[in-house]
Amino acid sequence: MQKKELLTTLQNSLNTSEKTWKLISVILLVVSTFVCTWLYIENRQARNRIFYLSTSEAQQEISQQESDNLISEVGKLIELPADQQPVVITIQDVEVLAQQQSFFLGAENGDKLLVYQNKAIIYSPAKNKLINVGPVYAQNNSEPNNEETEPNN
Repeated sequence: MQKKELLTTLQNSLNTSEKTWKLISVILLVVSTFVCTWLYIENRQARNRIFYLSTSEAQQEISQQESDNLISEVGKLIELPADQQPVVITIQDVEVLAQQQSFFLGAENGDKLLVYQNKAIIYSPAKNKLINVGPVYAQNNSEPNNEETEPNN
């Protein structure tokens, strides 16, 4: 009788172990399905975002947002003309610019130049500091023609 009880106990434990493995397998299958579905959805959203960001419309939107953020940061440091939109330029070769104009002394590559109608500002985003502020002088490249013309006979 003891052998029969031992055999029954062993079979029951095997059945329980089998059921446990089946349950674990089902749980793993459900979790892996969920994870794969989530990754697939994230991948599609990332691809759609990359496609959108590669359009000129999105690039203009991002550029405008960056410009607005920059103007907001600079506006905390100095009063800016509210009725004008500046031209924003990233300084890339400060050594050449500094040789041409002393206005750029102290600036670094990556600093931003904001050019308004009557004012230019060099701002360092890394330092959150104004490097230089100065007036803008318009140069008139067209000079009147003073040469006298003779009529053709």
